[in-house]
Amino acid sequence: MADSNTPFPPARPLALRWPVLLLRLPVDLLFLTWDFLRLLVWVVANLPALLSHNRPAAFAPLFANGVIETSTEGTLWYCSLAPKYGTKSLLRLLFRNLLWHATTDGRRYLCWRGSRSESPTSGLRLLFTGTLLACLWLIPAAAILWHYRSALLPANTTARTATTPADARGGRAGQDSAKAAQSLARALDLEKTGRAADARALFREAVALDATLVEALLGAGHTAQTLGYTDEARQAFERALELVPTDPQAMLGLAKALRSQGADSKALEVLARLTAQAPDCAEAYALESSCRLALGDADQAAVAIDKALTLAPRDPDTLAAAGDLALRRGSLEDAERHYRTLVEIAIKDARGRVGLARVARLKGNFPEARALLQNLLAEKPDESSAIEELIDVQAVAGRPLEALATCRKAMADHPDQVRLREKHLGILFGLGRDNELYVAATKLLADNAGDLAAHLQLAAMFLRRGLPALASEHCDRALAQQPSLEHAHRLKTSALMLAGEVEPAMQWLEKIRKVLPRDMDTLLKLGECYRRKDDLPKATAVLRQAVEYQPGSAVARSQLAQVLFLSGDTAGALAEFREAQRLAPDDPKSLNNTAAAIVHTGGNLDEALGLAEKARSLDPASPQILDTLAWVHARRGAPEQALPPSDMAAALQPESAIVRYHHGAILAALGRRDAALAELKAAFASGAEFHGSADARALLETLSGDGAKPKAAAPP
Repeated sequence: MADSNTPFPPARPLALRWPVLLLRLPVDLLFLTWDFLRLLVWVVANLPALLSHNRPAAFAPLFANGVIETSTEGTLWYCSLAPKYGTKSLLRLLFRNLLWHATTDGRRYLCWRGSRSESPTSGLRLLFTGTLLACLWLIPAAAILWHYRSALLPANTTARTATTPADARGGRAGQDSAKAAQSLARALDLEKTGRAADARALFREAVALDATLVEALLGAGHTAQTLGYTDEARQAFERALELVPTDPQAMLGLAKALRSQGADSKALEVLARLTAQAPDCAEAYALESSCRLALGDADQAAVAIDKALTLAPRDPDTLAAAGDLALRRGSLEDAERHYRTLVEIAIKDARGRVGLARVARLKGNFPEARALLQNLLAEKPDESSAIEELIDVQAVAGRPLEALATCRKAMADHPDQVRLREKHLGILFGLGRDNELYVAATKLLADNAGDLAAHLQLAAMFLRRGLPALASEHCDRALAQQPSLEHAHRLKTSALMLAGEVEPAMQWLEKIRKVLPRDMDTLLKLGECYRRKDDLPKATAVLRQAVEYQPGSAVARSQLAQVLFLSGDTAGALAEFREAQRLAPDDPKSLNNTAAAIVHTGGNLDEALGLAEKARSLDPASPQILDTLAWVHARRGAPEQALPPSDMAAALQPESAIVRYHHGAILAALGRRDAALAELKAAFASGAEFHGSADARALLETLSGDGAKPKAAAPP
């Protein structure tokens, strides 16, 4: 069954139906031809099953996605092929069981009724549609053949014109230049309205018609950069510089593309040429600061951004770059100042408002961040930066399913936005949907070879699966394109940690910390490294810095609480766990940690039970949550209620010493001495220390020294 969270695009208003039909009909015929050929391939592949009336491999998932309703008449699936058609009813020529469905809100969708394993068409429909398409395509084919008949037929069958070959080429060149100019004009208009994908197609069309049109090359580069196709952007700017070596826009665009690909040294070379030619270009100095920071030269980065602000203190591009750089360095106050100035001087510039929302998110003020973004999207529904930031806010606020729905709707509305697909990978990773992540990342790499985000998400997934070698492979591929990519280095250090090489990982993280002292991910990784080395004072100091820099980070507070707990500061740990749970109220880990801390500090067991039960409802298969729920029941004097979740936790995580101890204590409370002894011995078999080990050892000695079965009682 398709994901029930799959967003359905809004039906097109009825008033636009006929204009769309006339404008889109030629394109719709192309789409119908493509879908016909796909279906024909499917029929050929499943012909034996179709002839024997067996159930063939399902074709429907290719075009049926998302259940609209289920009734006695059958399941109604949304047809995912429909949005790309202007005249959606053309699909009904090819597929059977397709019908129009009107929802209660007045929208109409093209739907498919029935099981997705059913054959989607019939032989008669396939033959009829194929014949119709063949006839339609014969008309333009015949026109083309007639136009070029003089070149195809023998010389004596047609009369020659008096036009010389050179004249003919000149005429065609003139026609192509005129068409290129028209495409360029339309592309520039589309780019101004924010329709980057449509503008990119027209810019490329203009370049194909006239490869010397520099303005079209620049437009193709800018739109490709906006959509995330950095390699295509780099090639376009390089071609423009071949034609006009001193073009400042081409140099700036090339430097941005090189920066996006991690070639910071090459980007600096281009920027040096640009600033020598145009020493007053503030945007060049702002970009230089980003490159120098990526190369570890924080002092020169600060000098460059100061130059940019001196040259253009109220220039929107400079302020946006300064704000982004301040954010990257962890200075939220400076970033907020730059973004507020940008909003004051250019209220319609989305970068300032998105930047303020990003600052609010990093401070943990999620309602303010959402309000800023929702107001902006009400004015500019297609503002990609606002959509991406809203997805981040929802994800960090502990609402991953809401973020997933927002991202999928945006992907459906903007299929050419590579960064939305990259955000999609991040959400899938956070939800633990590794199979979906692998499929989506592989497809993204097929469409956009070398995509850094896809490599990094795959590396993170393989790390989670305990496969450091595969994780390192994808990290190396990302670093081959962008050697200064900090996140790739962090994943590489995680692979080292997974392999037990903590010291090399710490050394590299300390290097990153010198360049980016407020980088949250670096601080969290360092805290984990120090905790693994049992250096709890250093781990506590690093994690307190992380909480100070980003007080709204639930992850940082949870990690700090765990270290405080191990250090014996249970009251401080409980306070941090409570704050993390407040920041992420629907995060099962935060709920579980808070419940466990309440139990260990002798707090309100009824409160702990409510938190543990809510955590289990959100993540019913987590052994840690099941263990906490069981232990809360046991401490409340209800071992009978504690035993089922404890049994499940021990079965799911038999290597956990504390889970085995809790299981043994609950069995002992129920009078099952032999089973309790086996669990307690298993808890100490690994030799690992755990919280409550002293109580566990005392219980083990009691059960081992007394031949009589203990009476049922609450565990210690």
